[in-house]
Amino acid sequence: MDSWRRRTKRSRAWKTLLHQLREALRSKDGPMKVATTRFAVRAKRPNVEQTRDYVHGGLLSEINDISGSQEALKPTNSLCRGNNFTASEETKSDLQQDIAIKKKEYPD
Repeated sequence: MDSWRRRTKRSRAWKTLLHQLREALRSKDGPMKVATTRFAVRAKRPNVEQTRDYVHGGLLSEINDISGSQEALKPTNSLCRGNNFTASEETKSDLQQDIAIKKKEYPD
């Protein structure tokens, strides 16, 4: 029973971490959309070749930074998903064993 509690606690911890990672990824979507929209609007201006200034570089840097942080979070997210699945399977197996034992002890 103690191992079941540990696995349940571990499973909850993985689920919490997975939720936090998903929220972190979602929180990057808004700023990315704003930066790419601003960059696209600047690109459509007349005489676009003259807009390669400090702001242009800043937008490119911002887009690259956000994209980099999203890419850094994705492997961690998939790792947590895999670990959460493994923990869930272990908990499911433990529960099935407990149910089988109780069915043997208390037949209908």
